[in-house]
Amino acid sequence: NPPVQTTRIPQFFRLVDSMTGEPLTQQAYTATVDGIPSQRKTDGAGIAHLFTPEDFRQISLKIFNV
Repeated sequence: NPPVQTTRIPQFFRLVDSMTGEPLTQQAYTATVDGIPSQRKTDGAGIAHLFTPEDFRQISLKIFNV
């Protein structure tokens, strides 16, 4: 039997410019989930796609060069 896999929950965030409302496409950011950081980029629509454990407590996003 294969080992039990941890359940991961999809999380989606749309990042937009606070002045213009335009999506931040291909924007670098750091996502920190329960203290564990990972470097990522938004997609072509400004969506940040994250997958978190089902028992996560905190997410933070740090956006670069805005």
